Amino acid sequence: MGSRMRSGLKRPLNQLARSLVLSTMLTGCLYGQNQQFFEYAGETGAEGGSSLPGGGNPVGADATPVPSVTPAPTATPTPTMTPVPSVTPAPTATPAPSPTPPQVCDPFDGGSDGSDTLKNGIKGRLYSYEDSALRNHPYRGVSDFFRYGTEQNADLYLSSLFTPTRAFDSGFMTSDGTVLTKSNGDPLFEYFALKLTGGIQLPTGDSDRLVQFAILSDDGSKLKMLMTNPDDAGVTVVNNDGDHPTQMGCSSTPVLLSAHSRVPFELDYYQGPRYHIALILLWREWTPDLDANDPWCNQSGNDLFFDSTQTPSAPQSAWNDLSNRWQVVPSNVFYIDGYGSAASDPDNPCK
Repeated sequence: MGSRMRSGLKRPLNQLARSLVLSTMLTGCLYGQNQQFFEYAGETGAEGGSSLPGGGNPVGADATPVPSVTPAPTATPTPTMTPVPSVTPAPTATPAPSPTPPQVCDPFDGGSDGSDTLKNGIKGRLYSYEDSALRNHPYRGVSDFFRYGTEQNADLYLSSLFTPTRAFDSGFMTSDGTVLTKSNGDPLFEYFALKLTGGIQLPTGDSDRLVQFAILSDDGSKLKMLMTNPDDAGVTVVNNDGDHPTQMGCSSTPVLLSAHSRVPFELDYYQGPRYHIALILLWREWTPDLDANDPWCNQSGNDLFFDSTQTPSAPQSAWNDLSNRWQVVPSNVFYIDGYGSAASDPDNPCK
């Protein structure tokens, strides 16, 4: 029994021994091959070879080689843009000056009293009241002529405001020899209006003083003092408006005049039906004891102040009487530019 037990143990031990020997041999074989492989890989790597012993290929040798990346081309820099030269705008065309309107000089033959200079005078614009305006807008006063009338293409220049009662049928002759007409071609000598403007300034050396103004007119008239503001509607100091024969209208308040400054004024006048006209501007000094209501104020008549049947018109007793208290405003106090000064005053083109 003891020898059988030893014999039974010996057989498994022999098998274990053989397994260990085989395992050791196999490990050594693998180790030797691996060592040979790594030594060869080191040599070939150093020499730049590509084949393994036995004609093998390195790992990955049969794979498609990764193509080398072509570096992106260097971007060509954008050329610097040449700045577009600025376009010089075309010069603005200078508008052609408006043609100078023809001139009408002293249409009522008032003339000058000889005291004035080239700088003295009164400028005016002329309006006609056409037949259609008469039908559609029967006028009630001078302002209707400016509202509904037709402005004529002409500048009027007067040397004075002294036109005694007289017939008027010759019309307005311009500097180029033409006679102003209405739209139907008829000469303009009735149903017209004048807007006269300028400034009043006393002669050098005169003392400041208050004056009262009056107007003799056929037909209506108004005198406004515009003070010193061109946009001011002004103050009406004489209202002699309406259709009437030669009538005297008087102011009820004084106006202060000076030799150092001028007072702008506007005198509106219209002629209604033919034939007589009259336009005279009067003044007198306003004193503390003055009776502003002169006996001839608001009196009217075709032949009350002048006899228009004579040439020139002959003064009547009423005119002679009021001349003791009133004077015709002299030519040398009127200036064309009501807001100007001696240094900037334009010449009167009719002198």
